[in-house]
Amino acid sequence: AALYDQPLLLSGLAAGIGVLVAMTIDRRLIIPIIVLLLPLEIGGRLIPTLQTEGSAKLGASALSLARIGILVGATLWTIRARSDWWKELPRSPLYLPTLLLLGLYVLSLANTGDPRGAVEELGRLIFHLVFFILIVMYVRDRQTLRWVLLALVGSGLALALVGIFQQVTDIYLWNAELGARGIRRNATFVDPNIYARFLVITMVLATALFFGERSRLRYVLLATFAFAALALPFTSSRSNWVAVAAVLPLLVLMLPISARGKARMLLLGAIFGVALIWAVTTAEPALVDRFETLASGTDALGIRSHLIRAGWQMFLDNPIFGLGLDSFDDAVRGPYNHFLPPGAITFFSHTSVITVMAELGILGLMVAGLLLYQFGRLTWHLYIGASVGDRALVAGLAGAFLAIFVSSQSEGRFFEDPYLWLVLGLTVALASIRQREAKEHAIGETSVEQ
Repeated sequence: AALYDQPLLLSGLAAGIGVLVAMTIDRRLIIPIIVLLLPLEIGGRLIPTLQTEGSAKLGASALSLARIGILVGATLWTIRARSDWWKELPRSPLYLPTLLLLGLYVLSLANTGDPRGAVEELGRLIFHLVFFILIVMYVRDRQTLRWVLLALVGSGLALALVGIFQQVTDIYLWNAELGARGIRRNATFVDPNIYARFLVITMVLATALFFGERSRLRYVLLATFAFAALALPFTSSRSNWVAVAAVLPLLVLMLPISARGKARMLLLGAIFGVALIWAVTTAEPALVDRFETLASGTDALGIRSHLIRAGWQMFLDNPIFGLGLDSFDDAVRGPYNHFLPPGAITFFSHTSVITVMAELGILGLMVAGLLLYQFGRLTWHLYIGASVGDRALVAGLAGAFLAIFVSSQSEGRFFEDPYLWLVLGLTVALASIRQREAKEHAIGETSVEQ
């Protein structure tokens, strides 16, 4: 944060440390390092000419710090990879929908009205797919999986404290324009809504890991949850307030604890939530109106309701292939502008399902549906018959996925969210680890019998 206004120095330092650690200590640290870099969206200032004004295109810069980390990780893996590396790739039902999504993006290049934006979106997807594969290839044992999860929770704790510090001191790290829009703390993110989603993911995974952990680390996880919960209201992100209220109870129901324990947690959670709302609205009365608008769906949606109607009409006009990748903005500014109220200044689709429908049509919906189905099927198989710790972890990964999906229906950025691909990669990695452990156990039993 201290070097945010010196992007070249910041990126060089971060990449240098990453390469040094990965090459001289343990290459299994590559994914944890990338995870620590993911929240540093202030790194979008690396190439000012590619910096996008406003929050709609958050993270659109070609080389953020996390993408530099992905490039470094991919380069190191390429140098050391065997010629038949694909034989080491564990099987997973998630490969098919991801490959179909990539193919659909490429196909959509011929159909889009914004070729430059479509190429940028394709590039972003390729980065995320590389990240996904790197996770699957590098996270091959329990220790590496633990390091990645601790990196995620640790970054969540650090960024929650940054958000609280911003609230106490009333400062912004680099997007000072947010100060004119009320209480919108953003930490190192450009968009406070995406920061809020990150806090929700942190809360979900910290809760899940708490019930699978038996060491003193539980106190750190508890503190992480508490600080993230305290920072969340000051983002003023209503969609993520709804997401956390919807996902956490479902997470509790999936945790490997007794029915009485679940009922007690739900009651304590409700009391904690009410007390937190009372405390933050007392400390910051400006938040009262944000909470009150949740009771009115129309007021809470705002411009989103108009954008949804525009996106629906785009889908009806182009049902099979859609308008083309990254065409929503241009379409709503042009032929579909009459769906917006006079003086509208927001043209970015905040609803990921509508975005997919409008830009990729029925084919996009089918691919997205297949991804959701395969992820749900995989997590269910991992959950059934798992140990207590693994059940809690699977519940946390499923909860994080659901939080991203729910939040993206009001704030966009579903396929574009790197944490989606982190969750998918960790789920495949856990399945691979479980399969390897089962084989080793079977071999051990055979040796004992002989």
